[in-house]
Amino acid sequence: MSSHPPCIPRSVPARHGRGLSFLLAGALATLLACFMPAAGAQGVQAAPFDPNQSGLSGSWANAATDGQGFVLDVVADFFGTGRALIFGGWFTYDTALPGHLRWYTVQGELARDGVSAMAIYRTLGGSLDSAQPTTTEPVGEFRIRFTDCTHAAASYRFDDGRAGDIPLARLLGNPTCTSAAAAAAPAPGSSAWSGAWADTGNSGQGLVLEFDPTQELMFGAWYTFADAADPAAGTAGLDWYTLQAGAPRDTATFQDIGIYATSGGSFDRAAVTATVRVGTIGLVIHDCSHATLSYAFTAGPNAGRHGTLELTRLTPSREDCAVPPPHAGNAEGYWKASTATGDVRIIIPGNGEVYVVYQGNGVDARLVRGTLLDEAGRLSSDDAYSFKVTSVPGEWPERLVAITMEGTYAPREWLRLRLRGGAGIQTLDATWDPAYDMPASAAVAAGTYQGISGIDNGGLAIQFSIGADGSFTGANLMCSLSGTLVPRGTSNVFDWQLRGHSPGCIFGAGPLDGIAWYEPANRSFHSYVAWQGRKNVQYVNGFRQ
Repeated sequence: MSSHPPCIPRSVPARHGRGLSFLLAGALATLLACFMPAAGAQGVQAAPFDPNQSGLSGSWANAATDGQGFVLDVVADFFGTGRALIFGGWFTYDTALPGHLRWYTVQGELARDGVSAMAIYRTLGGSLDSAQPTTTEPVGEFRIRFTDCTHAAASYRFDDGRAGDIPLARLLGNPTCTSAAAAAAPAPGSSAWSGAWADTGNSGQGLVLEFDPTQELMFGAWYTFADAADPAAGTAGLDWYTLQAGAPRDTATFQDIGIYATSGGSFDRAAVTATVRVGTIGLVIHDCSHATLSYAFTAGPNAGRHGTLELTRLTPSREDCAVPPPHAGNAEGYWKASTATGDVRIIIPGNGEVYVVYQGNGVDARLVRGTLLDEAGRLSSDDAYSFKVTSVPGEWPERLVAITMEGTYAPREWLRLRLRGGAGIQTLDATWDPAYDMPASAAVAAGTYQGISGIDNGGLAIQFSIGADGSFTGANLMCSLSGTLVPRGTSNVFDWQLRGHSPGCIFGAGPLDGIAWYEPANRSFHSYVAWQGRKNVQYVNGFRQ
């Protein structure tokens, strides 16, 4: 994308109507409003084109200046009938230090005829995905005039003396904009989601997104700061990324949006730039004003950084905005994630439960289990508990800890689960294990095992056997056990029923119902059943001999 210098008026029109103060508060507007195309040189005749159209929202650039541009949010009738708001972000570079990223925001009222003038804002002091305080100040003047649905002329004049003109062209399709004032615009579809979004828990940063249902594409810019940037970093702390992905018409859930970093550019000048993918975003549009964005950086200076943004739309949504019903399918399956201390298995058996098992060196170390509300794209559990799983006989585990969960997912693709409680908050980014789609058979797990059995008051060594028919028998020093494995029809995940056959079985005679799974890679068996009002768990884990 590109940008080019516009001429800026000496005075900026006063704000009125419904006002923009809520956009400027907390410096959020600064990073989201800088990309609006401005009018060309002074004296240009008023164009007959009516810019009071939300269809002008989207990405705009000057092809002569690669790797920079604008993403705009236009809200029709914001200040009253026929008077639109324009709000946008301008992603560009430093003048004296080519390749160093800079961004600005602009916002104001679009003139019905002729040139629209407004201030250019700069926001400093923030840190990536952080509430670190920021400051926003005007640093110049900006003008824009739209000549039709795909062309605009912009001009700028900064307080430091920079000035210029930028011819702008629309980058993606034109789903709803009309050149004739009387023409009826088509239904917006996903283009109604285009606009400015931000996590209000962050300071001075956000995104401007464009959805194009005609080409089934989305593009956006994330106006932010360097990770852990010093509050006094000034312009050196500024950072931005562009986002790109396919966007099918019939979904509001996107799981492979690329995060791209561009380098080598120079402010409003042609330059050789390089763009590389540095991460992935998952995005769920819940309604016309709320969305959840999960990001994970895989390359560049932020490699390993991940997080979740609960986004709110900063400008009013279109009256004809709609979000399709949540996708079909559910979160049932076998998911894998990793943490700094080991692997995590998330088993969602489709029976209203969730099991999150933390492992170290292939041995189960902790279980979080709860009943699960799955609303096709969003997960939650407010009655989960965390149990320590003993790994050696006689180990005394910690007592249970109450946990709440919330998450988002795309069926058989990705799952993000956030757990709160105990030591704080942890976010798990999991991927679907395609083995769950393969036929299950107890015969695969058949054999003799050595392992540990226990509840929340200690573990005992156990020897047990699994038959090809799914039968289970075993005993530890206190309790004789039997059970049944019933394949769930996919992968090596089973419905698991356990019974006790001696007075030493603390959980009683049962039966207890739970889940079990077998991991062929390390020949390990894992089983968990809830009891005592679901505030305790009996487990039997082991390795096949």
